[in-house]
Amino acid sequence: MEIVFDKKCPSCGCNKMIKRDSPRMIMTPLYENDAIVIGNFMQAVTTRYICYDCGYLARFYEGEELEKIKRVVENR
Repeated sequence: MEIVFDKKCPSCGCNKMIKRDSPRMIMTPLYENDAIVIGNFMQAVTTRYICYDCGYLARFYEGEELEKIKRVVENR
């Protein structure tokens, strides 16, 4: 985990967020909202941001994970 200042909380406006990467392999129902299956044996996982002030949780597909989703969509 790390603190980042490049995101803004949509709930309270704070720009201090805790960044937490989701696990690479989603094996349990606990993380079922952190991944989507986009092909045979392939999934995209989210990066989670938690507001330092109010605790609001936001999930984003970023970087390589977002690129995976774009490739799948463009090839259909």
